[in-house]
Amino acid sequence: MNRLLLITILLCAANSSFSQEPEIIEIESPKIHKNLLTVDYVSPVFGAATLSYERLFASGKLGLEVPVSIGFKSTSNIASEPRTWAAGLEIKYYPTGQSKVAYYLGLDNQVGQLKEYYYYYDYFAPYPPYPQEANHRMFFATYVKNGVAINVFERLSIAPAFALGVRSFNSSYGIQTDIHAYGEFAMSFKF
Repeated sequence: MNRLLLITILLCAANSSFSQEPEIIEIESPKIHKNLLTVDYVSPVFGAATLSYERLFASGKLGLEVPVSIGFKSTSNIASEPRTWAAGLEIKYYPTGQSKVAYYLGLDNQVGQLKEYYYYYDYFAPYPPYPQEANHRMFFATYVKNGVAINVFERLSIAPAFALGVRSFNSSYGIQTDIHAYGEFAMSFKF
């Protein structure tokens, strides 16, 4: 009788251990860091240092970026007029959200100050070059930007981008509006 009771208990224990419901393991989705601090590595080529802050909204499909640029170039060239400073507001749309490689489309609005150089012709100067004068001109610009954010690590991404738009500024010839483009290669630190 004791053996029968022992066998019954063992069979019940074995049966209960195999009949348990399987344990469900939940896989967490990757954490989206909503704050990005970005440094543009192309702007120093054109005489400025650009730093920006971006805040991603809850879904990760929309972002709001505030770039600030300080110019350090002292002369003008064919590529660009030197910027004294610039600030802006950009709205970014990530159609696929935040993933390993994420395309984005942005509307970038900027305001700032350019240095416009011209030569003052002094007819009484003994020889050229004539003194160079600089005027500071305010500018307003709107760009459409296309870029790709490549998330290298959880807290680091790189993003090449190209922007095309219109820029308007007051020059010595009056108000000028031109088509303007720029490129950037940015590195973002997420937190």
